[in-house]
Amino acid sequence: MSGYEIKETATKAQFETGAVRSSAEGRGMYDLVPSVVVDRLAKLLEKGAAVHGLNNYQKGMNIRRCMSSLLRHAFQVLDGDETEDHLAAVIFNAGAVMFFRDKIKNGERPEFLEDLFDDGQFRRFYGRSREGTTQDHGA
Repeated sequence: MSGYEIKETATKAQFETGAVRSSAEGRGMYDLVPSVVVDRLAKLLEKGAAVHGLNNYQKGMNIRRCMSSLLRHAFQVLDGDETEDHLAAVIFNAGAVMFFRDKIKNGERPEFLEDLFDDGQFRRFYGRSREGTTQDHGA
């Protein structure tokens, strides 16, 4: 795998042993994500894959639909409904919105999936106008 580079950071961490490596700053602290969160989300994804197929959601869903589902599950938690793992569903839907917005921003999913934003909000968030629009609508 000689085609890979070692990513260096401007700052270095030095250990008591004298070893030095790139700083972990800005790379995320994955060790702080509680394992119960990962476990419950993974189990929800497993159930979803059994019904809809592996990675079905990654094909793309309208963001408004994800937000609606997120809010519905949040209200079900508040109502004391324990018929599903509603908190895992909230996390899934929030993650789906992040996933789709990242993919839309990188041109890997169609812009029409972003159906919560008006054209001005779209331009501010994505740094470009929607395809087929040229007017400035209240930026």
